[in-house]
Amino acid sequence: MIEAGIVRNALGYIRLHAPPIRSALFLDSDELKEFISKPSLKYILRLLTGLSCGHEPTQSLVSAHCIPIIHRLEQVSSDEHVGSLAENLMEALRENSEVALKIEEVRKLTRTEKKRLAMAMREKQLAGLGMSTNERGQVTAKSSILQQMEELAEESGLVCVICREGYRFQPTKVLGIYTYTKRCNAEDFENKQRKTQGYSTVTHFNVVHVDCHMSAVRLARGRDEWESAALQNANTRCNGLLPLWGPQVTESAFASCLARHNTYLQECTGHRDIGYPSTMHDLKLLLLRFANEKSFSEDSGGGGPQSNLHLIPYILHMAVYVINT
Repeated sequence: MIEAGIVRNALGYIRLHAPPIRSALFLDSDELKEFISKPSLKYILRLLTGLSCGHEPTQSLVSAHCIPIIHRLEQVSSDEHVGSLAENLMEALRENSEVALKIEEVRKLTRTEKKRLAMAMREKQLAGLGMSTNERGQVTAKSSILQQMEELAEESGLVCVICREGYRFQPTKVLGIYTYTKRCNAEDFENKQRKTQGYSTVTHFNVVHVDCHMSAVRLARGRDEWESAALQNANTRCNGLLPLWGPQVTESAFASCLARHNTYLQECTGHRDIGYPSTMHDLKLLLLRFANEKSFSEDSGGGGPQSNLHLIPYILHMAVYVINT
């Protein structure tokens, strides 16, 4: 494929039509929208992903020219699923240790730039409150009214996509993961004329407070619950909200949200017996997607291998909780 010039032609197409990169951050522009909407782009990304899997020369060739462009594309959310396709290509390139370092360097640069802009915005907001930060990053109050305020702590770990707060500021609120579940055979090779029915779950791994989700649904009058939720879920389809049991979340609150999630599963799959066996089949089908390198975003429209890898521990936790109770 390399000798035939197919890889070079594909890379040349990307370099020719991609808008110039002026910043480490993803910036929406008319040039970028035009590039994303090109019909050939998604096929080229699929082609490069397939050719890069396990083939070091192709991995090196792609990394030499297009890592920054592909990194920008993996931040895109579009109807063409360009972001998921670019994420899949990045994962294929990461098989090469040298290329993996280049990818990590580009992603680190983006994280650093985002942090710099966030700190600049923080300083601006603090100045409006009559506050500032010293050399050690501690918050000091200029106004006498604010002299007693403690240092502002930054949220770490999982945060709600709506209120941007997590367990530090809302330790007792239940966080949940937006998921997409569809009905399917629990085992394709089952030796029965009528196969056992189950369901398969995928995610883009966007986390939200259950209370924030319900409030957003109430405000979006006239719109379906999951149509409204898709806006918070990076325009990815969803029909479930898998709860997480935080360190200070009460068991009753978690159990209530889990019961609601089970109701969501029953509504979207028609599967009435939601329990440990069906959960384990769901986990098995998710792992088979990894083993068989199947698409995670075929039905939901978003979320790649990395997003769904984060989901596995929480499905296991749900199964263990069901067994113990």
